[in-house]
Amino acid sequence: MSGDPEVAGGRPPDPRPAFLPPVPPAETGAVPRPPSAAGGRTASAWGLAGLLTASVLLVSAFLPWAVAGVRVRGLDPAQDLVAEAGVNVDGTGQVVPVFALVAIVMIVWGLLAADPRIFALASVPALLALLSSGIFLLRLDRFRQVIGVGRAAPAVLEVSAGYGWYLAVAASLLLIGLSVARPAVRR
Repeated sequence: MSGDPEVAGGRPPDPRPAFLPPVPPAETGAVPRPPSAAGGRTASAWGLAGLLTASVLLVSAFLPWAVAGVRVRGLDPAQDLVAEAGVNVDGTGQVVPVFALVAIVMIVWGLLAADPRIFALASVPALLALLSSGIFLLRLDRFRQVIGVGRAAPAVLEVSAGYGWYLAVAASLLLIGLSVARPAVRR
């Protein structure tokens, strides 16, 4: 070894980051083919779907996550008193927009680099957003138990998850599915 930067086999070392797999050597004399137009449209469709889903996740944190209402025993419909957005209710709802923005950055980075593996990294913030939504629901259930009115009372205070929470969970699951399926479809 005379300080030569070549690797075994007579190739120079790969300048790409270590976490990416090495690029297979090109055949000698082979002319590289430009990517087909269909491949570019497919990548942009996946990217557009991912960006749309991450944007829905971002907006869902500002929609009602907790709805409190009073239900009078013997009457079915509950009167909703308060509906609060996820960013106003709990700290777990406040981190969801941050995770959504990180996912958007990952998706845009993957599109600009034309590398579906970077697009797949958007599943990490989506999974964290799903986890924080689950923690929010557990805290909401504990809050329900703490403020529970006695069983003999004619009126009961009910606290439930709002449609914003359901939208956040659905967007997180869809974003996880899109970002994991994209590299698998490419193969």
